[in-house]
Amino acid sequence: MSRLIGQVVKSRGNNPWCRKVTFIFLITLLPVASAWSQSKLPDDSVYHVASNWLDQNSRTINISDLQGKVQVISFVYTYCEHSCPVILANLRQIEKSISNVDKLNTQFLLVSLDPGRDSPQQLKQYMQDKGLSECRWMMLNGNPEDVLELSALLGVRYKPMNNDKKDIAHSNMITVLNQQGEISYQMKGVNEGVDDVVSAISKVVLASSGEVDEQVNNDCSEESVD
Repeated sequence: MSRLIGQVVKSRGNNPWCRKVTFIFLITLLPVASAWSQSKLPDDSVYHVASNWLDQNSRTINISDLQGKVQVISFVYTYCEHSCPVILANLRQIEKSISNVDKLNTQFLLVSLDPGRDSPQQLKQYMQDKGLSECRWMMLNGNPEDVLELSALLGVRYKPMNNDKKDIAHSNMITVLNQQGEISYQMKGVNEGVDDVVSAISKVVLASSGEVDEQVNNDCSEESVD
């Protein structure tokens, strides 16, 4: 849509008034285009939810904006000292194990279960401390209602605990969503091997091989994954 706007505005010549009117008219079409895009989603796509979140850079992210890439999603919180580090280790092993083409078409998404303490600034610091590159990783802070809704859609259960550290008991699950937001695979439990997740990602990318990005991003290609 942005490319179309640029082309049409350019075609209006140098008349400032004409260019302005054309631009305003096309901008009004953006919500229509977004609704049309959502209408093309499968019935069981989580992207029908259309909730708004903040990422680690305080940018507003609509959940439907995630479509187009394979999403590997887990629910964690940055103060977790028990299962979350194991989940993260599994995710890093998955990132290390998938092919370069799969890396280019996959994003690792960590959704905070503690949005009150996990501010975008805290999420940013957590990513830096853990060495998670924004080339392939994103963390989200959302309203508690939206966190509950998304977790329910993905079958993740959680419950605040009554202890001094305000821990949260939660499902130790890794979910693979295809580009349209359908659940392709779920790894339930931190002690399972990651081979099935790696295979699931490869199958999803291969299934849409006509649309995948195979060009290496120099900003990400040289990064090592510990």
